[in-house]
Amino acid sequence: MQFSNRVKFMKKMEGHFSFAIWECKTLIRVEGYATMQNSFVFQNLVENMLQQGCLDFTIDLSLCQGLDSTFMGILVGIVEPSTEKSKISLLTLINIKENHQRSLDNLGISHIFHITKVPIALPKIPMQAIEEVSVSPLSRLKTIQQAHRSLLALPSNHQKEFTEFLEMVEQELQQQIIS
Repeated sequence: MQFSNRVKFMKKMEGHFSFAIWECKTLIRVEGYATMQNSFVFQNLVENMLQQGCLDFTIDLSLCQGLDSTFMGILVGIVEPSTEKSKISLLTLINIKENHQRSLDNLGISHIFHITKVPIALPKIPMQAIEEVSVSPLSRLKTIQQAHRSLLALPSNHQKEFTEFLEMVEQELQQQIIS
């Protein structure tokens, strides 16, 4: 499947994020799908929270229907000690469903995160929706590129597949730069 066709397909799988600061922790709830279409917003929130000194993140997946490789690559990129951006002291995935665990295990990245296996009831705190921002195609492609580079930096059975996908993204990036 060509990159532009993947983007069209992923647009049908919408999702969004909400967050709250609670006891010096950033709680982020994924609602719907976490994909290449909305991961830029998630990454911006994490970077903004890090700049404000928030180093402890909890990601609630109770309302999440699925995770794509871009979102998982962003998660890897923000927690892996080999990346210069990694300042997070703890990233916990809570209320994880079987399909989330399968996706993380399939990519061989579940060991990177602290994952709770039992359901966690969240405190009654107001969650703030993360506003969708207009993202240039170039910025979105760079985010997708970096996410997949993070995945490729780890041992995986998906090296060939992600290398091919990354090549498609980089071709699209070149076309964006030229036009």
